[in-house]
Amino acid sequence: MGSLPIINFSLPFKIASFFVYYLTLLAVIVFDHLVFNIRMKGRAILGRVGRAILVSNHTLYLDPALIAHLIAPRRTYFSAMESTFHRKLIGPYIRLLGAFPLPHHNPLQRTLKALRRALDERGMVHFFPEGELHHQSQEIHPFNDGAFYAAFLFDIPVVPIVTTLKKRRVRGLTFFPRVTMHVGQPIHPASFRTDKSRTKEGVAAMRESVREAMRQVVVSQH
Repeated sequence: MGSLPIINFSLPFKIASFFVYYLTLLAVIVFDHLVFNIRMKGRAILGRVGRAILVSNHTLYLDPALIAHLIAPRRTYFSAMESTFHRKLIGPYIRLLGAFPLPHHNPLQRTLKALRRALDERGMVHFFPEGELHHQSQEIHPFNDGAFYAAFLFDIPVVPIVTTLKKRRVRGLTFFPRVTMHVGQPIHPASFRTDKSRTKEGVAAMRESVREAMRQVVVSQH
């Protein structure tokens, strides 16, 4: 990423980001209602959460926009693949929207300082623990550890968010799927700390507990 910071916290950038983000969000909200016929469940949980790591399945190209709509008026920072930021127009634009690059090597160590400040500023940082898009998949794919290590390091809960899709066909024509966003109860790393277990084991247990909770949401919808 050259000399660019992981997250730009400068005042001029924050001002530009504010206007770009909320103008985009207005368009997103209209689009979500008209095209996705969006439904949201458990949204009130977010109002009771302070600092947290958000995790969700990655099933649509517009998942970050859906998350932004779900948590509005709050904002989060979104992790994204480092390669995305090399694109001339897309890179600067998604930075303004709150995305930050997740380095391929030692991602948590290299982003730790920025993540701490991001949490202090907005209270939330979002990860797609599956690591990549599985377009319109309703399977919860295996998770990477990064988001859960962050939860352990900062001693904050993980809030699982599940996007479920319902196919819509009218007279043989296929429409965009109906989208439902499900917010789960916060899951705290304290539940996975024991005197005998190491952090790595606790992280793995938390990762699988969150994944199973999300999988159960998908199962309940089908």
